[in-house]
Amino acid sequence: MAGTDETSHTISLATNSYDTALCIIPPQYQCRSIDDLRSLYDKGYGQWPPHINLIYPFVAPEILPRAKEQIERALKNTQVAQDGISVQLNQASYFSHKTNNTIFLCEDDTTSSPLKALHSVVLQALGQPSTPCNFHMTIGQSEDTTDSSREFLLSKAKLLPQIDLRVTQLAILVRERIPGNEQSSRMRLWPGGSIQIAMGLELSEFWLNTRAKTIDTASNEDELDELSDEPAAASSFSREVQFGSTYEFDKEEGLWVRADLGETAESLPSKLTVSSYNVLIDSEYPPARDRDPLIRDAILSESALADVVVLQEVSDDFLSFLLADDDIRQHYPYTSHGPPSQHDLGPLPSLRNVVMLSKAAFYWDFVPFHRRHKGAVVATFGNISQETVKTLAYTDTMMVEAGLMDTWSVARVEAADRVMTHISIDSDDLFEGEEGATFNPRENELAAATSGTSQNRPQRYDRILVRPRGSLRVHRFNHFGLPGNRDGMRTVPSDHWGVRASIEIVPESEHDSSAAPTPLLARKASANLADKDELMSTLSAYEMLPTDEESKARKQAISLIKEVILGTSNDHDSINSDVPLVIVTVGSCALGVWTSASDIDCLCIGSISSKTFFNLARQRIHKARDRGVRLLRRVNANSGTMLELSVNGVSMDLQYAPSARVVERWAEFPKLHHSDDVFNLSILSLRKLKPYRDVNYILRTLPSPSAFQTAYRAIKLWAVQRGLYSSKFGYLGGVHLTLMLFILCKRMAHHTGLVIATDLVATFFHHFANFDWETNMLFDPFFHKKTPRYQRSAREPMVILGLFAPNSNIAHQSTVPGLKTLTREFKNADACLSKERMTWEKFFDISASATVGVSEYLRSQENYIKVNIQYWGKSLAKGKGLVGWVESRCLLLVVEIHKALSQLEVRIWPARFTENDTNISGNDYQGCYLIGLSRTEESTQVPSREDRVAARQALDKCIERFQTQLQADEKYYDPSYCWIGIDLVKPSDVKSLRLDDREWGDDTADLEPDSDDEDDNETEDLDEPVDTPTVRKPVRSASPKSTAPVSGTKLRPASDVLNRLRWDPNLESGNFIVGYEDRFLGAKETSLERWKTEQTDDEFIPQHRILYFKRKEDGVIVWERRTRVDLVFGSGVSAESGGLGK
Repeated sequence: MAGTDETSHTISLATNSYDTALCIIPPQYQCRSIDDLRSLYDKGYGQWPPHINLIYPFVAPEILPRAKEQIERALKNTQVAQDGISVQLNQASYFSHKTNNTIFLCEDDTTSSPLKALHSVVLQALGQPSTPCNFHMTIGQSEDTTDSSREFLLSKAKLLPQIDLRVTQLAILVRERIPGNEQSSRMRLWPGGSIQIAMGLELSEFWLNTRAKTIDTASNEDELDELSDEPAAASSFSREVQFGSTYEFDKEEGLWVRADLGETAESLPSKLTVSSYNVLIDSEYPPARDRDPLIRDAILSESALADVVVLQEVSDDFLSFLLADDDIRQHYPYTSHGPPSQHDLGPLPSLRNVVMLSKAAFYWDFVPFHRRHKGAVVATFGNISQETVKTLAYTDTMMVEAGLMDTWSVARVEAADRVMTHISIDSDDLFEGEEGATFNPRENELAAATSGTSQNRPQRYDRILVRPRGSLRVHRFNHFGLPGNRDGMRTVPSDHWGVRASIEIVPESEHDSSAAPTPLLARKASANLADKDELMSTLSAYEMLPTDEESKARKQAISLIKEVILGTSNDHDSINSDVPLVIVTVGSCALGVWTSASDIDCLCIGSISSKTFFNLARQRIHKARDRGVRLLRRVNANSGTMLELSVNGVSMDLQYAPSARVVERWAEFPKLHHSDDVFNLSILSLRKLKPYRDVNYILRTLPSPSAFQTAYRAIKLWAVQRGLYSSKFGYLGGVHLTLMLFILCKRMAHHTGLVIATDLVATFFHHFANFDWETNMLFDPFFHKKTPRYQRSAREPMVILGLFAPNSNIAHQSTVPGLKTLTREFKNADACLSKERMTWEKFFDISASATVGVSEYLRSQENYIKVNIQYWGKSLAKGKGLVGWVESRCLLLVVEIHKALSQLEVRIWPARFTENDTNISGNDYQGCYLIGLSRTEESTQVPSREDRVAARQALDKCIERFQTQLQADEKYYDPSYCWIGIDLVKPSDVKSLRLDDREWGDDTADLEPDSDDEDDNETEDLDEPVDTPTVRKPVRSASPKSTAPVSGTKLRPASDVLNRLRWDPNLESGNFIVGYEDRFLGAKETSLERWKTEQTDDEFIPQHRILYFKRKEDGVIVWERRTRVDLVFGSGVSAESGGLGK
């Protein structure tokens, strides 16, 4: 009886232990919205459940059984035990601390709380007096004590749905120390069970299932609420994948409700369009609303509408505004988050949130990253597989390794992007990774205001990643949310541009591999070569990088020539003037790969004739002499008449393309499809427009212009050093190098997603060292789509197909020995870059002289053919013509020697040599060209004496024949003032030679006319006196010598004659023969019916090589360029005789 009496009496139990707590825990299904916030803002998340402390601190752990018994006995006969109690948490408030505020939910203070009565009963059961208590459920702690920080988290707590809680049991929690970390702990349910009040659900330790970071929580949870000096950023948060609920708009209810996704996957569309937009959070609190309509309009704009829209930095206030819009609800009936302002939904978890809007239903999960408030929304549509959490948590490099690529890069490579015409950044000023910027402080005032770490540099932060190979193909890419005007004011919706990608889902059976080029042999630069700064430093040491002063001078020169020729530096004003004209740069200047030695190539396009333009240009240039503009000479290049200018010391070449339709549509010209009627032009006009069209396409589709420019300069430096940079000698020219590197750059971006300058250089040498030129052509598979129908001839060992029409092999001047030299040098460079501890300084041999390649060449060949030139005439122009003419013929000798002695390596150095120092002034000149001869590396057998004699005889014949041909040309060779000789010499005979630095100028005298102004086909040197002695011209035996004076009537071009002979019903085309100039074999003939005009034909020959047309039946020449005879139209010297059929 004594024991029974002892247990039936209440014993006073001290409530001073922070290792136990008596609390109320809501069911898990009521805690989701609360825990979404707690995971980011509450230090106790992961250690404490969402709870209302009834008594904390509680009793010591060892007397918990006694305390439970006394409390249960006290509650047994109370009204609480019979009915239970109901609690409504419908109000948010806060506690203020020294460094922050604690935000919590509580009951409405206007009503009497049943928790107070329960609290008094429990304290009385423990023998303790009743004390006041503020019953609350902690949501989190603010970042600091500022009003904005407190009100931000408080506003989120106010958006939580009201919690109606029926208390059926009191949970007893006991602190558990974390094994191995005694400073950390967590609260767990006491094994002895909870205190039952009424029938209800069994409690579970659901708060322990999160992967929250465990921290030291001191030992007092009240201290965390009231005395915490630790900022909220140190609180724990979950890194577990969180399942998301998709919402759809219910039109009948007028509310967003949870979508019933069902188990049946929707069928996939053939095309999926995805938009991504960072809408920018202006402030933590109060929310800024002035840009909300602008952002909504941007999302609903034609350039932004998509199947799926992914929004970043979305706030509660903005999402509520957006999802209340009828147009948004109509276009996007599904969303990853409902409007926080809706009473039955909760707030967004973070300040900056990711929200998805969609036309179709989807499943989604949220994958938290290591940084708080950062994560990814992973959505599943139909049968599109979900990416793994691990893949999404890594950086760009890991995404590339996983096969994910940026749609901007893919679309740019495939010319599927829409150009942002408002952006006007100089590409020379962009670093790698800045192209296609979506965050641009230079163009966006909001970005400039928020730029904190980008140092005011443009950045491409916003990307849409896909796997472009296989079933997904990027169809189009564009930006939206660009600056606009509203009520006369410039407006910018956000600090980021939005991005939209259209992705096609292509069945495997429809994959087209017809344009599949040879496999890309990519190679990463070694660790020693991966430093781009070292590469740039090396290029700077060789003066391959322009200085700021040079860049400024060129920009000023371009602006000045526009002002002089057009009358204004503004293209828009010049297009709308009485004489519509526009001037653009092409070539190295437009591509941003120029050096101090480069000319500026300019193209003027207008509505007037070529003759009128050049007369007008000469007049205006003459008037601008006092401004530093000088006309050096007028020449006829292969692409037509060209003016060589000097603009304040900057060399410039100016050409003209007459095309009124192009000028009229100039604003849209860069975006026009190649099939547009505006390109229904003559071959000549298309040829003149081609450089600009090609450059525009290259710049538009380059994934990384800065990487391309750096790699271009590096490879050009190598080619110059190795004597390989000269297209007229059968090696690499600027066009060759541009297309080769451009195609490689695009293929690297399409396959790996990353283009780094050092890797691009290494890949260039490795890929082309192993490229099979004999069986493969080099072309841009993204431009041509399908393998071009090009039948190469036996005279084309190297085929590099260009871009726009008229298209042809740009490597048509390549030769077999030249290609062998290139391949051998590619292999040597590849092997050199593969060596251990190789650096860019060693690769370019920066410690040696700039003539390191020349020195090696002068001692590496077994023998040399020395083509000597001497000139002592009075006319400097004739000296230039002689040197240029001999230079243009040297490649013929290289080809002839290779044909006769194929077992030898024949290599010409693309520059002149000289022995004396007197060539820098005066008209007397003596120099030479060298052609090296060596046995091939494959030649292991020593030739016999008979073989050597036969080889020498064959070589002598080639030399003698070539020298005879040169000396027989009376146009350039006159023994009274020049001499040409060819010798076979040993290395010892050339060791004293040096490169000739005399500036003779380019070969212009032998260029064949190729313009409409064929009466102006002579080169004019305009800034120096020119002797004009009588030139003895050879007369073709087939044509009688004319004694009639040369008529001033313009000779009709060969193209007109060709068309009339072919299509005039009164003439029989099969009765005519075309005489033309073969580049290697001289004058040749073919029937008119076999003459090809399509540039893709194997036997295509440019029309400017036509020499004459002859009638088969009587051998009469009916048209001849040289004698200006035209019996077809009656032009030229036949002006008075009339034409055929007249």
